[in-house]
Amino acid sequence: MPPSTPEEDKRPEPVARPEPQMSDDDSLDPETLRAAAGISAAVLHAHRDTWEFLVKHAGADQHFHSPGAVSETHGIVMAGLSGPSLVAILTSLDDVRWDAEAGRGTQAIAHHLHKRIGDIVEEIARDPHAGGDCDPVTIRIDDRLKPDGDGEDEPQ
Repeated sequence: MPPSTPEEDKRPEPVARPEPQMSDDDSLDPETLRAAAGISAAVLHAHRDTWEFLVKHAGADQHFHSPGAVSETHGIVMAGLSGPSLVAILTSLDDVRWDAEAGRGTQAIAHHLHKRIGDIVEEIARDPHAGGDCDPVTIRIDDRLKPDGDGEDEPQ
């Protein structure tokens, strides 16, 4: 083997990244899944790329059903989902967010979507409305900057 050059000596050695470890706080709560299963109608509002990500990762699950109503306006998809489809989305995202082979970007997207959808389902589980007329659950995936002057403490 030829001797190394000064440039080669300066290259940092690759750093092994530890696999993410699931904590009890991050585990998929069976109560959340049961609450998701009980949702009769939800409307997901998300960018079409986000919708594609969800379909790619949850579409093969036995409980995911192609929504009857999907529309797109200005790149935002609105898809009508059932409780079983929400269960499929949550369980599929849970698998992907801890799969080191999926890649960090894919894990990050899955983790974010799982948290956002799971938080909404958990809120419903705390105070469910059973029966009667009610609007579908709205799940909006669209993080933005807060507008100026919204009354929140802002750095000076």
